[in-house]
Amino acid sequence: MKLPTLLLLAAYAFGAVPDEPAALRGAVSAAAAADLQDLAVRGQLLFYRKRAAASPHAVLYKRASPTSEPLAVLDEARLHLERASLAWWDPSQDGMILAYGVVQPGSGDVELRLREVGSSMDLPDRISRVPEGPVGWLADRSGFYYARRPAPAPETKPSRIFFHALGTDPSRDSLVLSTGAAQDRFVLQVSADGGLLVVLTLHPSGRGDVLVQDRAHPEGGFSTLDCERGNARQVLFDGRTLYALAADRRLFAFDLRRRARPRRRELSIPGSLPVRQLALTKDGLATLVSENGTSRLQLYARLGRPRREIPTPSRGSVTALAADPGRDDIFLIWQSLFAPPALCRYTASSSAFSILESSPGPKLERFKLRQAQFRAADDSPAEMQL
Repeated sequence: MKLPTLLLLAAYAFGAVPDEPAALRGAVSAAAAADLQDLAVRGQLLFYRKRAAASPHAVLYKRASPTSEPLAVLDEARLHLERASLAWWDPSQDGMILAYGVVQPGSGDVELRLREVGSSMDLPDRISRVPEGPVGWLADRSGFYYARRPAPAPETKPSRIFFHALGTDPSRDSLVLSTGAAQDRFVLQVSADGGLLVVLTLHPSGRGDVLVQDRAHPEGGFSTLDCERGNARQVLFDGRTLYALAADRRLFAFDLRRRARPRRRELSIPGSLPVRQLALTKDGLATLVSENGTSRLQLYARLGRPRREIPTPSRGSVTALAADPGRDDIFLIWQSLFAPPALCRYTASSSAFSILESSPGPKLERFKLRQAQFRAADDSPAEMQL
């Protein structure tokens, strides 16, 4: 059960909603009417998942433009017919091919599959033991890098990174990197010109290391980019500049045009709250932070100078954020206690904010707010706003 539904039920129990049961039913129904999840922007294409109120399964949609009608790419109900489920998904750099992970029934193994976005038809390539995305797509979508768990005993051995060329036998995929601990996670990215492979290794300890390889000279191996104390959390390419976000709000920009001697610039993001997510726009940066349970979005220049706060419909949570370095738009999914999720668009150059898709919400005038007092588990007094 989702948090809005739980809080509304609690509010009803404490008498914070009208006596009319229809009001509660309407609020709970509206809060759960449509569940928007995940976002990705690839070129001109916007991808997102949506679950309708009447269905337990979500559908992955694409939009060719912010104002175009959404088109279904992958219906998870069809996976349910196989008694399988969706584990992750990642479109190619141009959005033409979708890589996605399917949890197999019984074994729990995650199988990587490929789908043509335009036709919604699967390609024959299938790779087992790929529990997590994203994959590192080449710009021409001729292949990608991926992390694969070994067999047997995957719980004790680390994943290894391979390269797969589309249409070839996965058993012949070339090994690129074999290092790390069993629970390490990898984020893989390839520069738009196809020249560089970046591997962000996220360790269970919280450490994050950034490795880079010149794809034209793989014999040179990987070099480590200095993010200081190894606390990188997110990496984003813009041309041959790699942005690495650290856990302490520091942002490093690496000029990788000369990989042997990369130039590093440290950008300062004002504030004290941890940055949950970073997105690159055509000439700026967007950051997402949380303060007192409310999300805040801020727009910066590429060098870190604050520009303006990005508006949201009201106080609430931003659950997903996405942009593209070649575009001026920022997309986000916003929701609050009394409002179902909404897919929103913010255009940085014009400061225009719009809601692209949402579901009807309850009539707020039928609700009132009051403070309830109760005893916590340790018998201490506690309060809750209802």
